[in-house]
Amino acid sequence: MVAGGIAVLVVSLFVMQWNQWWAANLLTNFHLHLAIAGFAVGVAGAVWKRWLQLGIGVAIIVANLGLIASQLSTSSQAGPISEDKTIRVMTLNVLYANSDVASLRRRLVDLNPDVVLLQEVTFRWDHALRVMDDVYPYRVRLTRAQPLLDQHGTVVLSRFPIVETARPDIGTIHGQLTAARVSVDGHALWVASAHLVKPNTKDGQALQKMQLRDVAQWVERQDGLLVLGGDFNSTLYTPQMEQLVEQTGLTADIQATPWWRVAFGTYPAWLPVFSLKIDHIMTRGGAIKGAAIVEVPGSDHRGVIATVSLPKVL
Repeated sequence: MVAGGIAVLVVSLFVMQWNQWWAANLLTNFHLHLAIAGFAVGVAGAVWKRWLQLGIGVAIIVANLGLIASQLSTSSQAGPISEDKTIRVMTLNVLYANSDVASLRRRLVDLNPDVVLLQEVTFRWDHALRVMDDVYPYRVRLTRAQPLLDQHGTVVLSRFPIVETARPDIGTIHGQLTAARVSVDGHALWVASAHLVKPNTKDGQALQKMQLRDVAQWVERQDGLLVLGGDFNSTLYTPQMEQLVEQTGLTADIQATPWWRVAFGTYPAWLPVFSLKIDHIMTRGGAIKGAAIVEVPGSDHRGVIATVSLPKVL
């Protein structure tokens, strides 16, 4: 058990110090799980009075939870915030093979978001989303993601009028970032749906980093309030997601939830506790006043819904 604890501690420190190597970078998504392993090592050491083992377990926990805690600090927000002017934004990867549009409609009616950011929308899905036109009369429709052959992309649904749209390429790929400038009480703000590639290979990680750099540059070019959400295929503990938040000044939904909620993720949907939170809602210029992870039938992801307080002057 001591040897196992030392191995986990070595992996934890290696991941923290050499996380630019693609395999170590991938493991940065699992800091919570490494902390859980450290807890098991420490508890076993305490029960069997093996103090070296207990110390190793504590070191593992401190190393990994310290990094997680750094992501829970509140980012700064620009300008005074209105307590009574808010929008509710939801993001969901619908799963391209899912055909249960009716369940999604019922869930959206129940949750009542003002803006919905969808990923993995196929052309069949895009056609079927017309059943929501009475609830969300404004929509940025699907464009095929190219040059990938996924046959699906990102979509924005809105209760608010859409005054402008944008589909900037990210990582040389078109259709994985869809943005709409919506009019709320006569003021315009950007909402954007993103779907990044998986970083589970060396090439995939390199492409994801390139995509995140492009997303950050697009965010920085926009003025005023912006809400960005989607399936990022990475937790906030990866160095590339940390860089996105730091570079753009975005505030993530995880910062508006109780600390113990870090144990609840969005993927896979069948594992609500100790799963990976790779779906996020982030804002710049506003404040996330509340956020929750929600289940939607038919998808392999759980969705995220957040209440965003708007600046008094957009």
